[in-house]
Amino acid sequence: MANAAAPRTVFLRDELTAVLGASGVYALRMLGLYMALPIMSTWAAGLPGATPFLVGLSLGAYGLTQAIFQVPAGLLGDVRGRRLVILGSLLVFAIGCGIVAVAPSIHFVVLGRLVQGVGAMASTLIALIGDVTREQVRTRAMALMGGVLGVAFAGGFLIGPLVSSKAGVPAVFALAAVLSIVGGILFELLVPRRLVPGVRAASAARGTQPTPWSWAEARSLLHDRSLLVLDSGIAALHAALTGLFVVLPFVLADFLKPLELWKVYAPVLACGLAAMVWGSQQADKKARTRLVLRTGAFTLSLGMLGLAAFHTTFWGTVISLGLFVVGFAMIEPTLASLVTRFTGRTARGTAAGLFNMSQFGGAFVGGALAGLLMPFGRGVAFATLGAVTLLWAFALAWLRNPEDIGDVTIDAPDLDGESWKALREKLVSHPAVLEAEWNGALIVIRHWKRLVSRDDLSELVRRR
Repeated sequence: MANAAAPRTVFLRDELTAVLGASGVYALRMLGLYMALPIMSTWAAGLPGATPFLVGLSLGAYGLTQAIFQVPAGLLGDVRGRRLVILGSLLVFAIGCGIVAVAPSIHFVVLGRLVQGVGAMASTLIALIGDVTREQVRTRAMALMGGVLGVAFAGGFLIGPLVSSKAGVPAVFALAAVLSIVGGILFELLVPRRLVPGVRAASAARGTQPTPWSWAEARSLLHDRSLLVLDSGIAALHAALTGLFVVLPFVLADFLKPLELWKVYAPVLACGLAAMVWGSQQADKKARTRLVLRTGAFTLSLGMLGLAAFHTTFWGTVISLGLFVVGFAMIEPTLASLVTRFTGRTARGTAAGLFNMSQFGGAFVGGALAGLLMPFGRGVAFATLGAVTLLWAFALAWLRNPEDIGDVTIDAPDLDGESWKALREKLVSHPAVLEAEWNGALIVIRHWKRLVSRDDLSELVRRR
């Protein structure tokens, strides 16, 4: 009863438990990934067989297999449940870390990074948080996960150089493998099964009929212009981020020793965390969501273009990097939240899979592109990636307004189970319908109000 009485804008206890538990487990895995970012490109450049392209590929290869497996992982989570995907992904990631830890050449590093990426769990985590949180707090839930990951990001940038200076870079990847296994154990302990139920149990808890995954609903995701804007945005962001960390370690090496990198990363990440908190609070107000995205997109583009122009100076590099991180932190949790707002529960994992496929595909392209362009000059790589993010900033004009989403309830007393399956297939394939559920007497339809009216939906139900 305490949960039911809580204010709409405050996290419920179960929401907070699920979000913090899942975020903490993901942060342990990502800590292992982030520990390698500030040191990996300079280490990989000294391995047998290394070339600038293979160095960039060693960072981006993780994104390639992540991109390939995000949709299957998200779909599997929709069909078989989120828990199975999360635990399996943590195990596979640990195996990939182990391969990199014993790699004798750059080619084995690339192989290990490819295996790491097969453990694709990001789409499942986004869908899980979308399942367990209300829309009013969902952006803040994504930001809370982002904040926990931000702490892991900062910790990785401090711990990675320290561990590598004491025990070598392979030890960083061995530690990452251990952290991933520990994460799997903690997920079982921290996130109760009642909060991450199977598909049928989740429907029973909501008092609705089980709604199977359908190809019609999945295909409709590919035609939603707002989802396409979100997918292209996360691709541009992570192309820029991965490309940045192919080139930036070489830039900072001109000014600082490895154990001094915290002097740059600590204040920059603190600014990013503050921007994430502010941006998520503003983006939860539907009228301001698109403003937050535009502000963040132009800020990070300015930062990347600033790196292109001023990377030969210390303060020019620091200020430009700060602008990039602030813009990135404002945008990323908002994009993830909108994916869950713009999709229904039964297709949420699939939509998140497409979203994260775009994210890690962008990471792969960004890493490889930066490696190819770096021989032409560090500024060339920064400028190219900045142009990509700037183009997406203008593409935000095609993003629909979250204020246009509404719910209608339609009486359907004579509907039976078989008729509902056919009707739901027709409803969810409609370009204006986001979700449809039936509790045995009433149909609840979530839709874009400007694209279809209540009368139109009632007529569609009547003509079933």
